Amino acid sequence: MSKAEQKIALITGGSSGVGLATAKKLSALGYTVVISGRDLPKLEEAKKEFSASEIPPFVITADVKEEQQVKQLVEGTIAKFGRIDLVFAAAGVSMRAPFEESKIDAIEHLMKVNFFGVLYLLHHSLPFLKKTKGSFVAMSSLTGRRGVPEYSIYGASKFALQGLLDSVRMEMDRDGIHIGVISTGFIDTPLRQRILGGDGKVLTKTPLLPFRLWPLEKCMEVVMKVILKRQRDAIFPGFIRPLLGFDPINFGRMGDRYLKGKFGYQK
Repeated sequence: MSKAEQKIALITGGSSGVGLATAKKLSALGYTVVISGRDLPKLEEAKKEFSASEIPPFVITADVKEEQQVKQLVEGTIAKFGRIDLVFAAAGVSMRAPFEESKIDAIEHLMKVNFFGVLYLLHHSLPFLKKTKGSFVAMSSLTGRRGVPEYSIYGASKFALQGLLDSVRMEMDRDGIHIGVISTGFIDTPLRQRILGGDGKVLTKTPLLPFRLWPLEKCMEVVMKVILKRQRDAIFPGFIRPLLGFDPINFGRMGDRYLKGKFGYQK
């Protein structure tokens, strides 16, 4: 890829998990990558994971909860490289708690990260993506496609994200911008060790998984396909898509019964 063809990718949540794995794969393909997160030492450690043959990432710290910091993140990328071709929103937090046990400040924190953090990034990057006919891709969850016990708040943030990006996709189609959403089940990333409870604190004991924990590399096959083929969405694991299509046929009653049992929900 020549300097004139150099593509610039901006990635939030870039110090670990899906964000870092995506940054490394894009760098290997010749992208110049900007990785962002709240913790500078973690970003610097992540930078060391890039091989000598890969283009080293540029690091910018930002807290996606803070709109001004997200604005500065985008502006800093433009100031350094002059363009943005891909924005990948991978920053997020997880919460597992019954709604009635969830505190308002914890709910607001999660919504600020998972929904507004993406909204801020989208809002400030769109003018630059229009110039390059670039891509905006966000990580979401299967809980943003179907209600699940004990994931009311987390799921709400992902339902909101899905609705936002589905609508913006139609608005931006005339400008040639690609909008993609990736909805996944349980993925083996560091996020699994930082699940919040209803009080907003990290759970001392990671909840038992009701379904399979998928390896990160399997998820990355889907992520890269959405990015490189400019797909509008992906569901991982793929066999969930027909189940979601079947769910409304019996008004969700079968799905409700199944999920209540799997997540230990007691009426």
